[in-house]
Amino acid sequence: MKTQSFLGAVMLYSFSLLSPLWAQTNEVAQTNAAPDSIAPDSIALSDTTVTMTDGVTVTASRFPLKLSQTGKVVSVLDRKWVEANKARPLSVLLQQLPGIYSTGGRQSQGSTQEVFLRGADQGDLLIMVDGVPVSDASQIDQRYDLQYIDPQSIDRIEILKGAQSTLWGSQAVAGVIHILTKQNVDAPLEGSLTAGVATHNHQSLGGSFGFRNQTWSVRVSAQVEETEGFNAADVVEVTGDETREGFSSASGRWSITRQLTDKSRLSYRGTIQGYQTDLDAGAGLDDRDYTADQHHQMHALSWRSVTERSTFQITQQVLTTERVFLNDSTHKTGFTDWSKGDYASKEAFTDAYWTAQWTPTLTSVVGAQARWNATRQDFESIGSFGPFESQPLTESKANTTTLAGFGSVLWQPLRRLSIEFGGRVTSHSSFGEHVTYSVNPLWRVTPNMDLFLNVSSGFRAPSLYQLYSEYGTRSLQPETSLNTELGVSIQSQEQSFMARLVAYQRELDDAIVFITDQNFVSSYQNVGSEFNRGIELEVESALGQSFDLAAHLSYQEGHQQQDGEKTNTAIRRPNVMGGMRALWRPSSTWSLSSTVQYIGSRAKGEFDPGPEMMDEAWLLGIQSQWVLFDRIRVSGSVLNALDVDYTEVPGYNTAGRTVHIDVTYNF
Repeated sequence: MKTQSFLGAVMLYSFSLLSPLWAQTNEVAQTNAAPDSIAPDSIALSDTTVTMTDGVTVTASRFPLKLSQTGKVVSVLDRKWVEANKARPLSVLLQQLPGIYSTGGRQSQGSTQEVFLRGADQGDLLIMVDGVPVSDASQIDQRYDLQYIDPQSIDRIEILKGAQSTLWGSQAVAGVIHILTKQNVDAPLEGSLTAGVATHNHQSLGGSFGFRNQTWSVRVSAQVEETEGFNAADVVEVTGDETREGFSSASGRWSITRQLTDKSRLSYRGTIQGYQTDLDAGAGLDDRDYTADQHHQMHALSWRSVTERSTFQITQQVLTTERVFLNDSTHKTGFTDWSKGDYASKEAFTDAYWTAQWTPTLTSVVGAQARWNATRQDFESIGSFGPFESQPLTESKANTTTLAGFGSVLWQPLRRLSIEFGGRVTSHSSFGEHVTYSVNPLWRVTPNMDLFLNVSSGFRAPSLYQLYSEYGTRSLQPETSLNTELGVSIQSQEQSFMARLVAYQRELDDAIVFITDQNFVSSYQNVGSEFNRGIELEVESALGQSFDLAAHLSYQEGHQQQDGEKTNTAIRRPNVMGGMRALWRPSSTWSLSSTVQYIGSRAKGEFDPGPEMMDEAWLLGIQSQWVLFDRIRVSGSVLNALDVDYTEVPGYNTAGRTVHIDVTYNF
């Protein structure tokens, strides 16, 4: 009944706003208006403020487009929503968009966080930061740790759904999560200092500094935080001496841009980040001396040249990660008395592309990529079964190189019809050549209504761990996918309202899974196919100048098929999700926002403790900001305001009600 009530609330809200829009659509349908002309924009990725309702550009096609010009499914959290929810971890912030669910973000800080998009694991998602893919080759599926990205540094977030391998490469099987950070400097000299406190004795201190003149733009920021945390494990037998899982981190970020000429510029940006966290032994098992120490660096240099009708950009990025896990012997739990794992990765990535507007109705992009990944891994332990030492992985053995060329064309053959189509050829050092493609027609039924179809293929190479570890299989084949999306979008003439309904289906072949056979030999193998399908409804409206309202609802289901047998793949993720968010700005000095999230019941994993299904949950968040004396901003938030007892991963606790307050001084 709760699910039905939520469905009804979202549908009533959506269609109450649709009624006047339908009338407006019918009135202007005879004007036969065409989509806006297609043209590359000279504005950089991070220079544009995007909302779903204002029609400003996004980067779904590697060159800026208005949302009304692309049929790709793009969901956006712009600066105002990010700023209102900056107290949330990034993985939790992403759940304000349809089709996204995550685990770990509401658990003790430092817990493993995983994001699911339309039911797909994070290994099938590509994470990008400022237009460049990021990953961690030391992880089992090369996923990127979202805790390396400070929500305070985010300008906006764009989610590109469906297979995006044609333009963005391997891992973009189910979609792309694109994080765009703050890089603009608005004044010749500016800066800020922020101090915050929160529940669980959480303390943070950060600052930023910016400088700008006619040829230089510099932005530098840094932050430190620390928390006592809470007990990560949901301990079955409470003794009273369980320990909290503390967390501390320090990070620095910088962006330096040199305007070489009026048409070209050189940019360098970098990140250094590290965090230390306490861990527990496992689900329901406390541990007093298990720690993790992680360090991450990212450096990117890019040159960009812009003319009236073309843009060329080349970027070189180097990324390194090191993770050390130490379970000391002073407190023995489970089967392990002592263990140490040392994992490191290196990545070098080069990306070059050129966009050109040939006519007002024809724009193209061509480009090339080169990517090198390597990892070093070592694990040893002493426990109930004696000493163990894994087969060491070295960078000289565990590395791959990927080369790719790609191209895409956006063509408007008719006033009401535009078509985007593209292809990519990828050459992998272990698997040879693979071809991916995408076709995306958009039909403007009326000036306010679009129908769109997306058909695209995806490609994901096995990770270095899946190939070279003691469980690795050198004969593994890449996962390939075929994605289909069909949808309709409606936007009001004054761009104050937008609604989109999308149905999708994804078929993934040669799925890579971890298997233990009847002889208790474990390895990674290609197993059968996976199928996912679902439907998403997304609505956003600006009600006057001071009130924004958004709602979303999604349903997805998935299964794996092998030898005629079907297995549910929707583990720890709900079939039904939804949410609403509201932002009220009664004056230029005060804002109030709230979020409501519905999370449907979820199936536990095969070896997870507890009942087969985790209960559904409703989560409420309240945020507010005040500006005092023009330079001081006070922000407050209450997350999980109703203190709901909610489980993300069986055997582990979540934070409960959390209060966060911070004060920022701008100068």
